[in-house]
Amino acid sequence: DNEVNRNSGYVELSDGVYDIISKGDGISAYSHVDISGGTYKIKAGGGFDAFLPNGNSAKGIKAENEVLINTKQMSLNCADDAIHSNSEVKILGGEYEILTGDDAFHGDNSLTIENCKITVLYAFEGFEAKTINIGAGKYELSTLNDCISASSIRDSEQNDGSYVYIKNGTLILRSTSGDLL
Repeated sequence: DNEVNRNSGYVELSDGVYDIISKGDGISAYSHVDISGGTYKIKAGGGFDAFLPNGNSAKGIKAENEVLINTKQMSLNCADDAIHSNSEVKILGGEYEILTGDDAFHGDNSLTIENCKITVLYAFEGFEAKTINIGAGKYELSTLNDCISASSIRDSEQNDGSYVYIKNGTLILRSTSGDLL
């Protein structure tokens, strides 16, 4: 990370086996996170059912500009969002198993997911971004609130230009109190 020049702070990981346990964020970059290949197990903030004090961050993977992942296998157990970017998230392959106290996948502007097998066992929301693109794969989401939420305004039902585009894939959606799509 580079606190002085946020465009210079990035994390790049490839291949290997990673087992990360963190009280805060598991993997964090001011600009970009780029993960290719490998097997990852990340536990952040004590896990999905841990108490997270206000102002604390315990995301599995986060970046200011972009998170790009194309890996073999990833398991995330996080008190906060599992995968988060203040701009865009691209998940382009791999198998994922997620337990999170907040969003499974969150990109403020865009979220693209394709060629994946994603199982969200527990989350507040599943996929969240202003624009969501879903391609080939199998996606099974179990959430407390919305499974797939496209909005640039949190908890809003108004038309803000957001959209969900589903090109292909199998979706199995379960929500205890929110919308499925």
